[in-house]
Amino acid sequence: ESGSKVVSKRLIGDVEGKTVLMVDDMISTAGTICEAAKLVTEEGAIKVIAAATHGVIVGPAIERINASPISEIIITDTIAAGSRLDGISDTLHVLSVARFLGEAVHRIHHHMSISSLFNRGEGPKK
Repeated sequence: ESGSKVVSKRLIGDVEGKTVLMVDDMISTAGTICEAAKLVTEEGAIKVIAAATHGVIVGPAIERINASPISEIIITDTIAAGSRLDGISDTLHVLSVARFLGEAVHRIHHHMSISSLFNRGEGPKK
């Protein structure tokens, strides 16, 4: 399926009275994540948090997010945000991956292993 095509899915499990964390690889036009947020809210979820590695956020995404029941959005800084995300700044949290990417480049350049970067708690030191 295309990343910009919305496909309706059935919800499996009970979300009534719960906080739902939805995770995706990217949020582009936000159609899929907003429809999913609407579905879980209709099924009784009390809070919806959306998280994605890449916050592409284009086209109608800002309007869709603002009209959706999503209360928080968490993305990384793999794509520069600039002012294009100002419309959702109240709900947006951007996590930096710069230290991890920098450490990976350093290790690759010096012919070192990057496998420990994938182990929980063994990332680059501050």
